Amino acid sequence: MYKLYISFVILTSVVLLASLAFLLFKRKVRKQSEKSAELHKASIYKYVKQNAGKKEFRLTENQWEALGGAIDQAYDGFTDRIMEQSAVSELEMHVCYLTKIEISPTSMAELLCKSKSAITMLRSRLYRKLSGREGTAQQFDHWIMEL
Repeated sequence: MYKLYISFVILTSVVLLASLAFLLFKRKVRKQSEKSAELHKASIYKYVKQNAGKKEFRLTENQWEALGGAIDQAYDGFTDRIMEQSAVSELEMHVCYLTKIEISPTSMAELLCKSKSAITMLRSRLYRKLSGREGTAQQFDHWIMEL
């Protein structure tokens, strides 16, 4: 009887913990969705998303600052959280911003006047620099989206 009671307590605890984990995950997803919706309303976001990848499309220094500000507002100081990991160059921060708003590597290359392979290598190096682990450009993208 005692073993049955212990099994019941353990099973109940596991179910409660799984339920709590699910609720926390659901809350995180909802919060991320709200943040994303907030960013999508920003005019600089719309401007970049509509024009990224077009030949001769470039952002001015003020537009980069506006994009960074919109991302920071939507994602709780994104720029500062990047800089806490490691000092990054202006180009590296631009790649972080563009990755956060899901601009394709091909469009990044066009916008930043680099080759697609240079952007891919930069993303891979940024993953190592910011996360402290070896990894791919795709792992960098995932890491940035989770940040």
